[in-house]
Amino acid sequence: MKSVQETVDVIAAGGGTAGHVAAIQAARAGAKKSAIKAGSMLGGSSVPGG
Repeated sequence: MKSVQETVDVIAAGGGTAGHVAAIQAARAGAKKSAIKAGSMLGGSSVPGG
């Protein structure tokens, strides 16, 4: 398991539509952000399964 330490204003958990929109809007607002995705592919639960 990889361990990363950084200070951010917003954490977008998940790589689906909601996570992408949250990260984009945080960036537009000037917030320092981080996106966290558990799997190896971006996208919601329907993307890997088709």
